[in-house]
Amino acid sequence: MLHNTRGYGAPERARVATRARQLAEESGDLNRLFQQTFGLWQVALGHGDFNSSDAIADQMLDFAKLQESGLYDPDASSDNPVSRALKYRGSLAAAHQVKHVTCYWRGDLPGSEENFLRGCELMQAAGVEQLKVNPAAFAYASWTAWKMGHIGLARKRIAEAVSAADDQPELEQKFVAPMMAANFYTGLVEPEERRKLAQKVVELCDKSGIPGQAGEGRIALGRALAELGRAADGVELIRVGIVASEQSESHLADTYHYTVLAEAQALAGAMDDALATVEKAVEVNPQELTNRSEAFRVRGELRLRKGMSELAEADFREAITLSQKMSAKMLELRATTSLARQLRDTNRRDEADAMLAEIYNWFTEGFDTADLKDAKALLDELAT
Repeated sequence: MLHNTRGYGAPERARVATRARQLAEESGDLNRLFQQTFGLWQVALGHGDFNSSDAIADQMLDFAKLQESGLYDPDASSDNPVSRALKYRGSLAAAHQVKHVTCYWRGDLPGSEENFLRGCELMQAAGVEQLKVNPAAFAYASWTAWKMGHIGLARKRIAEAVSAADDQPELEQKFVAPMMAANFYTGLVEPEERRKLAQKVVELCDKSGIPGQAGEGRIALGRALAELGRAADGVELIRVGIVASEQSESHLADTYHYTVLAEAQALAGAMDDALATVEKAVEVNPQELTNRSEAFRVRGELRLRKGMSELAEADFREAITLSQKMSAKMLELRATTSLARQLRDTNRRDEADAMLAEIYNWFTEGFDTADLKDAKALLDELAT
């Protein structure tokens, strides 16, 4: 209840999660301990403390493996190894999905993908039909696939997440997947689809009294409106959304939020405000590695428009380096396109053509997306 009404990292929620974990430890029941450790993981994740959430995710994996072994299960005497493994496979699957989400935020995209697939395998093996498509896990997996350049797979996963969300009994599952889908379409630069999903999230969360997630919805809706020609309205909505998110003590996506606000401010012509905002995006949470490369790329674009050519080029190169470390081919393409455009304008066309062609030629799909169309248009221009 506090998770929804007060927020991910609200002090009240943190106290309850900590107390629940203490009671689980005192009970000596490993299954309860596993379940209540999940609450602490959510708090750490909500705070944007991805180092701590990663350590907790590892702890949950250890607990799940102990459950499967039967060494700390008071009822294990009646289990044979096969039935015991099936009994706790759901816990192990859930632990891998927790690790999958943590890896995503830490910028370990290969690790995110590996844990997602392992969790899915275990859930299928456990035969728990209603859990086979976890909306949040599939939505995160769509983000991972998109950033790694697997556009078709990303689209398939986000469609599965949104479809499964409608059938979930829990209210939270009904709005989390559409919310994440709205942000997914932000990445794909499809503002009208994003607007419809974000509007749905805002209406549902306002009606249900979930202010933090309503704030997230307003951020996505504001970014869509800015791109659809209503930049001033978009900036205001994003600001309102960020305030709501911060009031709920959530710092899950601070880097992303301020980057999105800076982009909207630039569309509104408020370049000085945009530069100040993107500086905050770069500085606010260095642990949020998954969105850090985009913050540098956007700062580079804004600096370039202000005539800061050398600083802009340094930002583009930093964005490329960060993207390569994550295996984020789509983000690498974006940053390389930005740098190639600058190199073209400073009489370094051969260098621009070579570096952009290398990353563009890696792709085998997604040629209908805005990013690949933009890169192809620039390559064609450099070729002439």
